[in-house]
Amino acid sequence: MCRETMDKDRNKLILFLMFSGQSVKTLGSLGLNLTLEQARKAKVWGIPLRPWLPSASIAINVFIMSLIDGASFVRFSVWTSILLMYYLLVGFHATYDAAKEIESKCTNTTDIETIATRTNALETGVAYN
Repeated sequence: MCRETMDKDRNKLILFLMFSGQSVKTLGSLGLNLTLEQARKAKVWGIPLRPWLPSASIAINVFIMSLIDGASFVRFSVWTSILLMYYLLVGFHATYDAAKEIESKCTNTTDIETIATRTNALETGVAYN
């Protein structure tokens, strides 16, 4: 067994690389959080403890995935591929259509505001351009 990496040593290396990568992401997020001003606050709902909670979730999921056997990983990969194809072929278009519908509602709101402005201008006798 000369010049061959033992399984336990390989697993230690994988875990070390995962956690060091997560540490870099965490430190980067912390640096951005402390040095940059937030562009806007969520009006109604936002992700709690962002980016810390999603980062921890990703790290835990990657760790759990590293513990599954080869056959389970293959099943996971197949299901992930199927769901990704479904999203790209169906869900992506549904998301696009929903965004267009919201955009058209916003346009209607703008038209209503324009009509209200014209009506107010006529009532007050001010010329509207």
